[in-house]
Amino acid sequence: MASTTNMNGNVSFLGKLWIFLTFLRFPPVLLYNLTLTRSSERNKNKSVARVIGDSATRWVTGHLDAIQVQHYFGTSPKTYKAFLKETKMPEITDELEGGGRLLWVGPKEVDRVLLYCHGGGFVTCLADFHLHYCLHLKNELESRLDGKRVGVAVLEYSLAPDFPFPTQLKQLVAAVNLLFSNGVKPENLHLIGDSAGANLVVQLLSHTLHPLPSVPASPLQGSQSKLGGVYLMSPWASLLGDFPSAKVNANTEWVTQDLSISMGKMVLARVPEEQRAYLEIAKAPKDWFNGVNQLVNRVLVTLGEKECLSDPIIILIEALKQYHPSVQVAIEPHGVHNDILQDFFVKEKKLNTIARAVDDWLEAGYKASVV
Repeated sequence: MASTTNMNGNVSFLGKLWIFLTFLRFPPVLLYNLTLTRSSERNKNKSVARVIGDSATRWVTGHLDAIQVQHYFGTSPKTYKAFLKETKMPEITDELEGGGRLLWVGPKEVDRVLLYCHGGGFVTCLADFHLHYCLHLKNELESRLDGKRVGVAVLEYSLAPDFPFPTQLKQLVAAVNLLFSNGVKPENLHLIGDSAGANLVVQLLSHTLHPLPSVPASPLQGSQSKLGGVYLMSPWASLLGDFPSAKVNANTEWVTQDLSISMGKMVLARVPEEQRAYLEIAKAPKDWFNGVNQLVNRVLVTLGEKECLSDPIIILIEALKQYHPSVQVAIEPHGVHNDILQDFFVKEKKLNTIARAVDDWLEAGYKASVV
C-alpha cells in the first residue's frame, strides 16, 4: 500500500518565489547575528554552529507561512531515503492501517523498542536530524547494554491540514498495535516524541483514559503490563501560545510564535470544543491524567529554560505528577525548544545536559526491564 502521508504543501509560483527570496536575504542577517548580536541573550551561550542553525530556522519560521514551510521541508519518504543512502542502511518499513508507516532505523528488533514520533506542528515532515538523533539513541543504548539490540522505529504520520485530528492518533494506535502483535512486550517499549510528536504521545495516554469513539481502542487499555516509559521532549502543550512565557522568551527562541500559533490554529480548526483537551493538554481538566500511573512505568519531560512553551509544559508536568509517582524533569540551562535536536541539526559533537540525561534515563529503563 502506498503511503498517504506523502503530502508536500501546495504552493503557488509566487509562493515558491517568496521562499527563494527569503533564503536570498538571509546572509546579511546571519552576519549580523555572528557579529553585532553575538553577545545577546539569544546567542551568547551558543556555539557558532548553533548561532548559524538557530538564526536560519528563526529566519525561515519568521518569513514563511505553514504551507510554505511544509513545501520547503519536503516529505518524510524523501528524508528517510536520503538518510538511508547517507548511512548505508537498508530500507525497512511497515505499513499501518490508516495510511501511516513505521520507518526503521537499522534492523527490526522486538526485544527492546523505541517508537519515535517527530515534531513539526503536525504540518512539517520528518527531518534529517530526527533520524540522526534516533540513530544516536540506538547506538548509545546498545553500547551501554553490552551489545543487546535495540530496535528504533519512527512513525511516519499523515500531515495537517489535509489530514486533521484524530488521524495521527489513529496511526499511532495502529503502530503500537502492530508492535505488540509482532511480539514487543509493553514493558520493553518506550515512546518518544518531540514537540507535536510529544503531544501525539500524550494523545495516546489521553485516549486510553478517555476513549474517543472515532478512534480504535487504545492498545494500552486493559493491558496486563505498563509501557516501559514515555519521554516528552519540549511537548507542544499549548497550540495557541497564550501563556506568559510565549512573550517573555519570544526573543530567545529559534521558532517564531507567529508560525507556531498559525500551525496551532490550523490543527485546531476542525476539532470540536469537547475534544480540544486531547490537543490543548495544558488546558485539560485537572483530573485528566487520573490513572496514568496504570499505563506507563516512568515518564521523562525535558524542556529549555528559555523556550516559549515553558509555562504550558510546566502545567503538564504538574498534572502528570499529580497522578504518577515517577515523573522526571530535565531543564537545559539557557535552552530553547527542542534544544537537543537543534544540536543534531548543526551536527554538534558534544551532547548538552539534557541529551545526556535522556541517555541515562533510557538506559535505566531498559536495564530494569525483563529482557
